[in-house]
Amino acid sequence: MRGYALPRALVSTAGVAGLAVGGLVVGVGVAMIGARFGVAAMIALPVAALLIGVTLSKPTVGVALVLAAIPIGLKTLPVGFVVVQGVTMGAIGAMILVRLARGQAPLPWSAPLVWGVAVFALCLAATPRALDTTLATKQDIDIAMGLLLVLTAYAGAQSLDAVRRLAHVLLGVGLVVALLSLGHASALHAVAGAQRVDNRLRGTFTEPNQFGGFSAIVLIVAVGVALGARTRRERWWAVSVAAIDGIAMMLALSRGAWIGVLLAGLLLLVLVPRARRALALTIAAMAAAVPLFGLFTPDLPQVTVVKQRVSTLHLPASTPYDSRPAIWREALREIGTSPLLGEGPGQFPLVSRQAASSAATVYADHAHDVLLTTAAEVGIPAALALVGFTLTMLVVLVRAVRRLRGTPDAALVAGIGASLAVVVGQGVVDFTLRNADIFLLLSVLVGLTLAAARAADDSPAP
Repeated sequence: MRGYALPRALVSTAGVAGLAVGGLVVGVGVAMIGARFGVAAMIALPVAALLIGVTLSKPTVGVALVLAAIPIGLKTLPVGFVVVQGVTMGAIGAMILVRLARGQAPLPWSAPLVWGVAVFALCLAATPRALDTTLATKQDIDIAMGLLLVLTAYAGAQSLDAVRRLAHVLLGVGLVVALLSLGHASALHAVAGAQRVDNRLRGTFTEPNQFGGFSAIVLIVAVGVALGARTRRERWWAVSVAAIDGIAMMLALSRGAWIGVLLAGLLLLVLVPRARRALALTIAAMAAAVPLFGLFTPDLPQVTVVKQRVSTLHLPASTPYDSRPAIWREALREIGTSPLLGEGPGQFPLVSRQAASSAATVYADHAHDVLLTTAAEVGIPAALALVGFTLTMLVVLVRAVRRLRGTPDAALVAGIGASLAVVVGQGVVDFTLRNADIFLLLSVLVGLTLAAARAADDSPAP
C-alpha cells in the first residue's frame, strides 16, 4: 500500500510559512537584544554567526580572530567576559567540535604544558585561602582559558605555513594598534627628570607598560618574519611593521618593555647566526640615527622625552609614583607568611593594603615582578613551575630552530619564540599578565612555538 503524499503546493506553502515564522522569531529576538544592549549588539550577532560558520569550517580562523580582537581592547560583553575572552571561548569550542567530528581527541596534548597544568592546579589549591574567592576564581578561569587556547593554537597550526600566516595576522594587528596610538605622541610631558611621563602612549590597552610590552612582542615577531621572508614583498611588509611598532614601543616609554626587547633581541641573535650581520648593521644604524635625529630636531618634544627616559634606564625601580622597593618588600613579606600556597590567586591588591602590610599606603595591583607576584599569590612551588615552563619552552625553541637551520622558517620560528622573552625581561620590573589581551596573546605564541617545533620534527632535515 502506497503512503499518502501531501500535495507539492501545500508542502511549498508550509515551507515558506515556516521560513517566515522563523525569520519573525529571529527578528524579534534580535530587536529585543538591540533594545537591551544597543545597535552594536544587533550588528554583532549576524557577524558572529558568520564567523562561527567560517571557524567551524577552518578552525585556524578562530585563532586569527583571537588576535584580531586585541585592538578592541577590554570591552565587556553582556555575559561578563571581555571581547577577546569571548572570541577565545568560541575558538576553543569550534576546535573541539571539529576534532570530535573527525573522531579525534577534543584537543591534542603537548608535554611542556605539564608545567602550566601544575601552576593551574596550585592556583586551584590556593583559591580557598583567598580573601576574595570570586576574584581568585576568575583568575583560575583566566589561566584555564589560556591553557586551552595554547592547545587550540597548537591544534590549528598544522604546518609552518599556517604558523607563518598567523604571524602575519599578528603583524597586521600590531600595525593597527600602533597607528591608533601614534596620534597621541604630541602630548608627552616629562616630570621629575623623566622618572614620570604624563600622557604616555597606551594604544588600546589600559596602561602604557602593557602597550609597550605588546609593541615589543610584535616588533620581535616582525624581525623574525623579515629575516625569514620568502619574498621581497613579505620582507618589506615585516620591516615596515617593525619600524612602526618600534617607534610606538619607544614612545610608550616603558623601561620594562625596553629591557624585554633587548633580552629578546639577544636571544634572536644567538638563535639565528646568519642574521647577526643584518641585525648588527640595523642596531648600528639606529644608534647613529637617534643622535642625528635629535641634532636635526632638537626642539621635538618626543625626542627630548625619549632621551630623558633612556637616561633613567638604569633606575627602573625609582619612580615618584610607584615605590617598587617597598612593593617588593611587601611581596617578600607575603611569601614568608604563606610560602607554599600564597595568599590566593589575584589577591596581591587586597593583601598589600592590610594593616600588617608594609605597603599599606601604596596601591599595588601586583608586585612589579612576575616571579614575586606568582610566589606571593600562589606560592613558591608555582613560581618554580613557571621557571620550569620558561626553560622548557627555551629548549623546545632551540631544538626547533636547529632542526630548521638553513631554511627561511628558522628565523620565523626564532622570532615567534624569542618574542616570549619580552615578558621575561619586562617581568623583572613589571607584571602585565593580568591584561587579558596580553595573556591570551602569549597563549597563542606559546601554541605556535609548540606547533612549529612539531612541524620541524616532522620535516626532512635540510
